[in-house]
Amino acid sequence: MTIGKKRKDWKLGACAAAITLAMAAAGAQAQDLKLIPGQRVLKSGERLDFEAGTLIVPEHHGKAGGPPITIPFERYKARHPSGASPIFFLAGGPGDSALDRLDKPTGQADVAFYSEFADVVFFDQRGGGRSLPHMTCPDTVTLPLDHPARAEERIAAMRKIATACQAYWTGRGIDLTAFTTPENGDDVVQLAKALGYDRISLVGGSYGSHLGLSLMRRHPEIIDRVVLRGIEGPDDTYDVPSGTLGALSRIAAAAEAAPELAGAMPAGGLIAALKTVEQRLDAKPVTVTVTTKGKSSSITLSGEDVRLIARHGARDKSPWPAFVLRMYRGDYSELAKEALDERTIGIEGPMHFMMDCASGISDERRRQILADPAAKVLGDINEGYFATCDLWHAPDLGAEFRSPVRSAIPILIFHGTWDTNTPLENAEVTARWFSNGAFAHVEGGTHPVLDELYRQWAPMRPTIRKFLEGGKPELPATIALPKTIFDKPEQ
Repeated sequence: MTIGKKRKDWKLGACAAAITLAMAAAGAQAQDLKLIPGQRVLKSGERLDFEAGTLIVPEHHGKAGGPPITIPFERYKARHPSGASPIFFLAGGPGDSALDRLDKPTGQADVAFYSEFADVVFFDQRGGGRSLPHMTCPDTVTLPLDHPARAEERIAAMRKIATACQAYWTGRGIDLTAFTTPENGDDVVQLAKALGYDRISLVGGSYGSHLGLSLMRRHPEIIDRVVLRGIEGPDDTYDVPSGTLGALSRIAAAAEAAPELAGAMPAGGLIAALKTVEQRLDAKPVTVTVTTKGKSSSITLSGEDVRLIARHGARDKSPWPAFVLRMYRGDYSELAKEALDERTIGIEGPMHFMMDCASGISDERRRQILADPAAKVLGDINEGYFATCDLWHAPDLGAEFRSPVRSAIPILIFHGTWDTNTPLENAEVTARWFSNGAFAHVEGGTHPVLDELYRQWAPMRPTIRKFLEGGKPELPATIALPKTIFDKPEQ
């Protein structure tokens, strides 16, 4: 099982090497910048000019000493300036690369849209993406296949990897306590000032929303407007299982009503079928032989294997109901392939765990999670944090950091009702505290709901542009995406 996505060590490619340059010192003023021009050719054939550089920031803001941290960025100046504040894109993860996103269709659509009317800055956060130091935990542990998945084996493997990884990087002079959300936010402020901006707007999601909310609290003087999706509030780092099960239940309800699955649903519906599969395999594990990449492997499965991957396919919407139905009918081949991957344990890098473990969890939320009956269906969806956070020695950011963010900064919040990564309840709670905000439930929307809206809801671009240019667009309380066509279990 990989906690998050494993990332390869970053190496400067020819293009990156040609466009990246270190600034002279932390806190450099705009006139000190030496930016290298570049041009990005989009897949559409459109050419966008940009400036690239690397901001050098201190390991700890406000504290002398320690090796510097480099923050690479690309700035695209507005082609038709409208007076909108510069837009800073906040990637998720923690540790996802905003710069790598620019190589993908969704990122290219972002930069083409925002740079039409405002400066837009894409950067990689400290410890993530192409920033330096770039830290990974490359070790993996392969668990036995001859018995069902066992939590104690997974936890022991994660703790072994985390212990070695933490020791490796601290032994090389890296102060891991510098990798927290407040320090991350201070990097954003320093980058904005170095580029000559007094005010900026933020667009982000998932961990990027967590970072954005922290910036709104700690640096309200520099934040003009904010657009967030996939909300991870100050106390939302650890997920509540019932919120995730609620998203799965909404997907299930749509699948049960879908004409393409007419006659395929068992009595009680899809969630009941999932529970039946878990109970069946807990009572009598099965051994399945599967072939992947030309290699045959036999793996023994139980309900624990189902719980580990119960929400995986739902992130793509269309395949998940068919996956559950095939298991209900006794076809465990797809489950076996997924479970085979889960028996190789790997973890995210130090930046991911330091950011999240420092943000931590309140006592109230911990009690809520530990008592949540939905864990019987989904298992411990916070296992990676509960298993390893004590090993990273992250500073606890405390109750004040995890308290609600109250702000009059204009904000638009979009959250998908089918988001299994950050449950809808996160956004519903967070949105209450903004006196100048608007919140849209996106029916059928998943975690990357902004991308889905840009593709599938015609008013999205004019709505966002009007807002970022200082207007107050009419945002409906509910936006319905086109109906999903679900895969059939026979396919």
